[in-house]
Amino acid sequence: MQKLDEKTVLCSISTFSGGGIGDAGIEWGCQIPVISACELVPDRAGLIRYNYPETTVFEGDIWHVKDEIVQHAQA
Repeated sequence: MQKLDEKTVLCSISTFSGGGIGDAGIEWGCQIPVISACELVPDRAGLIRYNYPETTVFEGDIWHVKDEIVQHAQA
């Protein structure tokens, strides 16, 4: 995990994640963890869970889970 200073740590939130393919460059290439992802399609959400076991996956319409995503990011 990359640190900018003593208090700031980089992380990312993936929205409209698909299967998480676009997140590979961020997490695996840049070493910035994807802490949460949101995907509407169940099969794709399952693929994210498989490829990113440390990521919290919010499954469903982003308009319905947006508050949970924000709360998770603030934790």
